[in-house]
Amino acid sequence: MAKKKAQETNQISTAEDLILKQAVVEDLFKKNLPLIGTIATIIVLIAAAYFGYDSYKISQNGEAFASLAKGQTAYQQGNYTEAIPLLEETAQNYSGMNAGGYAVFYLANSLYYQEKFDEAKVRFEEYISSYDDNLLIPSSYAGVADCYAALENHSEAASQYEKAFNLSNYPSEKANYIFKAGLAYEKAGNSEKAKESYQKVKDDFDDSEEAKNIDAYLARLNK
Repeated sequence: MAKKKAQETNQISTAEDLILKQAVVEDLFKKNLPLIGTIATIIVLIAAAYFGYDSYKISQNGEAFASLAKGQTAYQQGNYTEAIPLLEETAQNYSGMNAGGYAVFYLANSLYYQEKFDEAKVRFEEYISSYDDNLLIPSSYAGVADCYAALENHSEAASQYEKAFNLSNYPSEKANYIFKAGLAYEKAGNSEKAKESYQKVKDDFDDSEEAKNIDAYLARLNK
């Protein structure tokens, strides 16, 4: 514990030192502005101010992704019991960073696979509210929907699947999300919305896996 605190203190000191150096260079730049004759000189001064801080950020990102890799490996092996505490640690220690966001997403999936649906839903919602990765936001809404479906709140599940559908840019994902929305609407007793969803699969994603048996789903609702 003492070693960890020492490392944290050293990291904070390093960051403060770099910010202080940046301020000194910026002050030097302002005082000597009349003497600076070329754009190249200005660029050199500004680069000097930020070089150390950028190096620090790169180092921090490396540590964050190294931490993520431990939980990710356990997750990919299907060892969710081991993955969950590792991913929780990364999510907490690197909150706001890309690695921290991916840890939250993997954590949500791990909790879902362990049938901890309420906890998983909270983590998917955390990712949606705290991170803006356009590739994973639709999947996160679908994750929320899967949790609602598992908890048998089918009306809310359908709504979340539609959000995922509207945000995704990938046809295979969109077909899957709107098909799942149809299933959820059907279970919620909303036949009209279910038919709309199934019809969209038939009309807009006729080459998708979901479209192969979509006529049977439509026929079932038209009886």
